[in-house]
Amino acid sequence: MSRIIFKVSDINYDYILKKLLNYNISFKELTNKNNYYYICILEKDYELLKKIDYKKAVIFKRHTGLKHLIKFLNINIEKSIVAFIVFFNVFILSLFIYSVDIKINDEDLKTQIKYTLIDFDIKPYKRIKLYNYINKVKEKILNKYKDKIEWIEIEQIGSKYNIYVIKKVNNKKQVHNDRCNYVAKKSGVIKSVYASKGVLLVQENNYVKKGDILISGSVIYNDELKNEVCAAGKITGEVWYKVNIEYPFSKTRSYNKYSNFHNIEIILFGKKYKIFKNNNKHEMIKNKIGNNTIGLNIYQGYNIKEKNEKYTEKEVLNKSLKKAKDSLLKKLPRNSRITDQKVLKKYINNGKMYLEVLLTAEEEIGVVENY
Repeated sequence: MSRIIFKVSDINYDYILKKLLNYNISFKELTNKNNYYYICILEKDYELLKKIDYKKAVIFKRHTGLKHLIKFLNINIEKSIVAFIVFFNVFILSLFIYSVDIKINDEDLKTQIKYTLIDFDIKPYKRIKLYNYINKVKEKILNKYKDKIEWIEIEQIGSKYNIYVIKKVNNKKQVHNDRCNYVAKKSGVIKSVYASKGVLLVQENNYVKKGDILISGSVIYNDELKNEVCAAGKITGEVWYKVNIEYPFSKTRSYNKYSNFHNIEIILFGKKYKIFKNNNKHEMIKNKIGNNTIGLNIYQGYNIKEKNEKYTEKEVLNKSLKKAKDSLLKKLPRNSRITDQKVLKKYINNGKMYLEVLLTAEEEIGVVENY
């Protein structure tokens, strides 16, 4: 059954509500916006309500369902036809490849791969291939150029194929004639040692200071210098850091509240035309068909809302410790890890917790220095 949405002002709301209840009219209150109540009822009940509304307080808004759609199409017939034509054309165009970009610096190998792809019908103005077909093409190219290619990936973005290729590299051992030591860049306690070249001068659990030589490049035997090399290896150690952190007991967080409203944007030769008026403050692209020359974008509307979150003292302490860890790890070398933490000071002031935390990190403690 067809339904109608009408609105009534705040002043006349009680008057209309009594009418609805007295005549046993089923209704659904939708929203209260800008001093108006929006109400949905059956079309036959709306006709009755208009007859008994002596104040003329009821204001028609729109039909719902199929009638609303037909009326909208009648009002926006030209835009609807254009949208359908563009959508149909974009759909057809989206079935074809318009660009193939091979990403490799070797021009000779790039040309070879280009013509191999053409043999497999992967070239501009050809139909986009199925996923299984693309996988077979990658496998055949890898077999054909197994001595030249390490890895290949074929990525489809809209009507474009990006071909990523990693060339095989013949690894040759590089000879280092430099003389260097592996030196402590920080003070700490040694946790693990590995020396691949040079003379190891420290052991686990040794305390070292910044600048101490951990692996020497000078090979000495019986107090006589036998050889000089570039020391190499990896030594990790425990290093201590003090971190000061503050964290509030409440935070206002923003979040997106998405609506059921969707908008259509037509792209014709670079110019953009939106079909509907957006009542939301923001919108984001949900689907994109075609490209920036001819295409179609489907948007979803949303508003940014805020909510206040409050935390207990235990929650704030845990969040503060995590923040301290994360802030330190961002500054440490890769593959470092936090092994221990201890709160040195803690106090609360003006709705915030203040911490001084001692963190123990295990990280690579040495660095190569020439001499």
